[in-house]
Amino acid sequence: MKQNTISKLGASFLVALGLGTVANAAFISGTITFASDPNVTLNGLTLQDGSGVATSDINLAAGVKTWGNASVNGATGSFAPIDVGTAPTMAAPWIFNPSTPLASLWSVTDNGFTFTFNLTSSVIVFQSPLFLSVAGSGMVTGTGYDPTPGTWNFSTQEPDIGGKFTWSASSEAVPDGGTTLAMFGFSLLGLYGARRKFGKA
Repeated sequence: MKQNTISKLGASFLVALGLGTVANAAFISGTITFASDPNVTLNGLTLQDGSGVATSDINLAAGVKTWGNASVNGATGSFAPIDVGTAPTMAAPWIFNPSTPLASLWSVTDNGFTFTFNLTSSVIVFQSPLFLSVAGSGMVTGTGYDPTPGTWNFSTQEPDIGGKFTWSASSEAVPDGGTTLAMFGFSLLGLYGARRKFGKA
């Protein structure tokens, strides 16, 4: 079915310790990357429109209806105990238009560690028939760590474009009005474009 043509999904969650930290606090740092197998189309990402109906039109997407077969394909820093191939628990549906808070947007457990990201807000950075980027803010918690604020970025695209899809975050202060979130998302969009341009050289 056409709604399964959006089959590539990837994600990264980057947390960097911000300024003005509390003494002796153990904040989360490092990166974690999720991805779904683009060859398993029946288990791929499914978007939904504003009425909650599954859609293959990225330009109409207002949320993620199902996450498919996502798994961890990289983890560093605080996330290092999580093995590659570990399947996260993803909350669905996730509605980003309008911005909707969602507890435990993703949670992953392995080797005695559990990390969970609680989303508080989202903003669409860029949306077209071929590419979608959404940024958000929230709090990540982890076994043995203090809750760490961060920003989230999600992107997806039609599979014939290729490229990598990312989620990213930073523990700097949560921005007002989504301005910094949008700037962060556009920077990722620029990196995506540069990778497309020079990756073919």
